[in-house]
Amino acid sequence: MRSIFTKTGALGALTCLLLASPALAADPPPAAPAPAPADPAASPAPAAQAPAGDPGAAPAAAPGGEQPANPDELTEEGGAAELSLANEAIFLKDFAKAARLAHVAMKKTKPSAEKYESAQFALAQSLEKLGLGQGAAEYYFAVAEQRQNPALLSRALAGLARLSRRGELDEDKLLRGVLVEAELSNIPARVADFLHYYRGLANLRQGYRKWSKKDFALVRPNSYYGRRVALAEAVTLVKEDKVDEALDVIDNFLEGEEKRKEKLRAERGILAKAQEASDSKTSADSKKRARTTRVKADPVVDASLIRARLLYEKGEFEDAIAQYVQVGRTPEAPAGELLLERAWAHFRDLSYHDAMGLLYSLGAPSNRELFLPDQYVLRGLIYQRFCHFRAAKASVADFRARYGESIATLRNGAKPLEVPVIAKAAAELPDVAPVVRVARALDTEQKRLVTMADALQEGGIGEHLTHVYQVLSERSAYSLQRTMEDAGNKIADRLLEADEQANLLEYEVGVSIFRPIRDATGKIRVRAAAEEVPGGGPRLYYHFDGEFWSDELPDMRFLIQDRCVE
Repeated sequence: MRSIFTKTGALGALTCLLLASPALAADPPPAAPAPAPADPAASPAPAAQAPAGDPGAAPAAAPGGEQPANPDELTEEGGAAELSLANEAIFLKDFAKAARLAHVAMKKTKPSAEKYESAQFALAQSLEKLGLGQGAAEYYFAVAEQRQNPALLSRALAGLARLSRRGELDEDKLLRGVLVEAELSNIPARVADFLHYYRGLANLRQGYRKWSKKDFALVRPNSYYGRRVALAEAVTLVKEDKVDEALDVIDNFLEGEEKRKEKLRAERGILAKAQEASDSKTSADSKKRARTTRVKADPVVDASLIRARLLYEKGEFEDAIAQYVQVGRTPEAPAGELLLERAWAHFRDLSYHDAMGLLYSLGAPSNRELFLPDQYVLRGLIYQRFCHFRAAKASVADFRARYGESIATLRNGAKPLEVPVIAKAAAELPDVAPVVRVARALDTEQKRLVTMADALQEGGIGEHLTHVYQVLSERSAYSLQRTMEDAGNKIADRLLEADEQANLLEYEVGVSIFRPIRDATGKIRVRAAAEEVPGGGPRLYYHFDGEFWSDELPDMRFLIQDRCVE
């Protein structure tokens, strides 16, 4: 029987780690013809547009603010006084007042005037400080798209970079609009790294390898985004089925990171002895990360996970297991999912007791709700290896008890997202999570906007922001619907494949019950002596009572007596 966690599992999950990470989270709304390569000299690429007449089409937000009925009333300096007061309020950290004044300044100024762009930037700053990041992003985008003032352009792009690092940005709009068209000659280095990195990813997504390499080469190697370039290159090689080359890239990256850390330690005067003590706690740190509610993105952890999956794919299971131990968890992969991947590695390495221990750790409360249907198949396979046929059948029964109703609903013609189990699992996929984060951020900020109604009432800014957030919510709902449909199909396929595996396992168990037990030479097998439990030592032996401890989960081992004897 083939394992579910094969190339579609290991390398498919690996590809999601980057090419479906924040920048490339989901397919964009139906677009105009594909844009040209994101080269500074190329003509601007068209932004994605939903098809005309589509009732579910994503609306285009226009955060310019309401204008007076008579355009002739607008002047170049009409809102200069309000803009000056808005900047003063920002300095005094009265951001609600600054937002009101900036909005009034926009309404009194010609959109073509430089001060109009300054008012937009002041409003963006104020909204970001008020915790309205989605509204702030719209105005940062507006400043970046107009590009009238080079000084404001770099500051607006820096604002977008901040929101992007927090995962609160509509990355599709970023990739298809500002980054394709932005001129980088006057941009600070740290912002240029952000732009070149995402521009390179945009080109990579369109299949323009030559242009992506050009942009990646311009990212400073030791910057945050420079460190992620290696991951982009590795994932690209994996997609081209060049596993060995991808592994070399990751190994070089991890080696460079270790040298970088050593240099930082030397510069900070940290004693090597203290560092050795810290290195000995790597496993403990991984477990600590597994208990953390929110995990920050770390290129080193991502690279370690890629390396573990590549080693698994090459059949180097022992090394893959050692690498998995160092990962713990990532923002895209919860600890339970990585424990299951590691369990498959133990199974392929014939370490059945270790694999079963990890499978039992998936019963812990922190892992219980994860969508991991193949854990039941793996558990049944292990029991079958030891001729525990009743337990193997019970694993199939457990699978059907948990997912049988969902499978029956699917087979009766329901759409994947109409099945609650599938919809919930789809929302947690790496390529959906960024879109979900934006949708949740919009919902949170809309509620915050309601609580700030009194502070934002003057000047009409509250009413205007309500309209802006309504448009953004409709756009987000459209994007989320398309992304969730694709994710739902993936989850449904995984569930149905696990069901086929469970059916095959049940058949094989039924056949194995009547199969003679002999070794490779044809001789009757004799039961091996049971493992003795020592009176003391570094290992702790106990009867499992259903109680889980977080620091024990990655190291649990399950003793199974071999019953494959005559």
